[in-house]
Amino acid sequence: MTDGLIAEGVAREFVNRIQNLRKDSGFAVTDRIAIEFVASEAMTETLFSLIDYIKSETLADEVTAPPTINGDGTRFDLNDEKITVHITRHARQ
Repeated sequence: MTDGLIAEGVAREFVNRIQNLRKDSGFAVTDRIAIEFVASEAMTETLFSLIDYIKSETLADEVTAPPTINGDGTRFDLNDEKITVHITRHARQ
């Protein structure tokens, strides 16, 4: 498998986790969101290499990787790495 295919698989799994968080949080399918995540430098680079795909699939207006999460984060394993994610719904315009 090439690095590109591995990155695509990681991005798809990340999107799946975000979609589950949206559902568990009671967000509407059309709600726009902001995603914050904390991960290793390598994982962050992988996810940002496919940021347009991630934003499109999750309806995220923003995806950031701050040093710490604002608020409660959800922790999960992705490709044998720990990631902490926090999503917030943007106000409807």
